Amino acid sequence: LPALWGFVQYGETVMYKRGACEVRRAETEYLLKKMGLADSHECDWLEMGLHSDPKARGAELKKRLAACDGKGYEAVLLMYGLCSHATAGLVPPSDSVLVVPRVHDCISVYLGSARRYLEEHAAEAGTYWFSRGFIAAAPDGDILASGGLGSGLGIEGGDGGRLSAAAMRAQFVE
Repeated sequence: LPALWGFVQYGETVMYKRGACEVRRAETEYLLKKMGLADSHECDWLEMGLHSDPKARGAELKKRLAACDGKGYEAVLLMYGLCSHATAGLVPPSDSVLVVPRVHDCISVYLGSARRYLEEHAAEAGTYWFSRGFIAAAPDGDILASGGLGSGLGIEGGDGGRLSAAAMRAQFVE
């Protein structure tokens, strides 16, 4: 993540608005605190359910950006990539700069760059990435369906059945 966080200089007193999916909350808050930036960033968390509806996610991002107009933020930092084109056509607030990572989706952000994602994909094509936040925020039931991913990836538990969100949380989060 450092490559994507490097545009924020330490010790500044200006305010930044950060918009991200609630799935990224724990990691984002941890890094802001560790870097001493928690006081200079206001975070706006969008619900995970918007992951499966890019048009609704784009509309919500536009609404949240409009709410930033005139607030005096130095920049609005989105922690979304192209994400099914949900960030296409976004307009920054009139008094701020809009920063969006140049990546396809949040997995590239987690790995540090689009290049790193492509390297991992070339080495292990077909790998499906779950973050701790995705597992923690997923509603009970099929974890793949909760992210709008359908049910065809074949993630199975030890008994051959599909892993539920609750089972994955117990194994990887709690």
